[in-house]
Amino acid sequence: MFYRKLTSVVQYIWNKFENCCAPMEELFPINSDAVPEEEKRKHYEVLVTYANCISRGPMDLGTATGVKHATDTGSAQPIQVPPGRAPFHKREEIRPQVDEMLEVEIIEPS
Repeated sequence: MFYRKLTSVVQYIWNKFENCCAPMEELFPINSDAVPEEEKRKHYEVLVTYANCISRGPMDLGTATGVKHATDTGSAQPIQVPPGRAPFHKREEIRPQVDEMLEVEIIEPS
């Protein structure tokens, strides 16, 4: 279930950013005259080939397929700490970030 939801989020983000982004030459300019044009061309060919691996924005998280993640904590017991409240002066900054993550379905309301 989680994998399917994550995949749909990634697809949504990819569709959102796919047509709005500049060409690789503008995203990753090579301004040095010391690099030959042939090397620049090869560089951009590799970037275009693996464009699906390049983040196009802060909410473009990507996906890892075929990988099972585990965190070995040894024999340590889980630590339970209640969530702390955000300071008032930080809430103006937090709210737009939470709204954006809700929009792209990275998180959901609880």
